[in-house]
Amino acid sequence: SGYIRKHFGVPIQTSMASTTVLLGFLEALGVQDRVNYVSQYAVASCWQQAVSCGATVESNATLLTGQQEGVDVVFMDCGIDCSNVNSMANGVHVPTTQEDGMLA
Repeated sequence: SGYIRKHFGVPIQTSMASTTVLLGFLEALGVQDRVNYVSQYAVASCWQQAVSCGATVESNATLLTGQQEGVDVVFMDCGIDCSNVNSMANGVHVPTTQEDGMLA
């Protein structure tokens, strides 16, 4: 319910990470070289190098759209109903930062 099936070529060559939470996962997978844009708040040394080279996710909506359209996959958080992810052909929700209820 609420999910949209999407298809991607494998291996993914270019991507962007709209939040810092999933950068650790991408680093563990060893695919940092395939991440074109990262959050300006990224702190690990590899990501800081990317930030220093201007590879940050844009805050300007028009430029952000260009970044999103220029990569194979945009890893992102869902909004309230995931419509932000579902509306993008290359949007992928990584649910690492979402919890519906209280943690026990």
